[in-house]
Amino acid sequence: MLHRLSVVLPSADDLHAVWPALGPLAAARALRDRGARAAVVQVGEAGSLVLDEAGSAWKVPAFPADAIELTGAGDAFCGGFLVGLGETGDLVKAACYGTVSASIIVEAQSPLEAMARIGPVDVKSRLAYVSARVSKLGEAS
Repeated sequence: MLHRLSVVLPSADDLHAVWPALGPLAAARALRDRGARAAVVQVGEAGSLVLDEAGSAWKVPAFPADAIELTGAGDAFCGGFLVGLGETGDLVKAACYGTVSASIIVEAQSPLEAMARIGPVDVKSRLAYVSARVSKLGEAS
């Protein structure tokens, strides 16, 4: 079934449950070996790892948020990722969008509070911060 998906968005914990001996990037490569075109692994405070269709790997750092509630961070990441993918068509940029979404949601007690506390200028600033810190990983990573 994986070959039918454009991208898989597991967490590092999800992958660890399937492949406990593999790190997040090796597990993402295992997903590709089994048919996934691309994988974006959420690694919590460490950000995310993007393994694109060409096999290139990217590290997208987390935004240094003042987290007070982690509930919903993964869902916010996925939602932001999908918006970013729709707007840009680029997996790495989409992961940056997801990172920003997650950073916003963890700084509030509820989604409504998060939406009331942050505006478009803040979102653009966070996106610029994260995007500037993306790094390409080598083959051995």
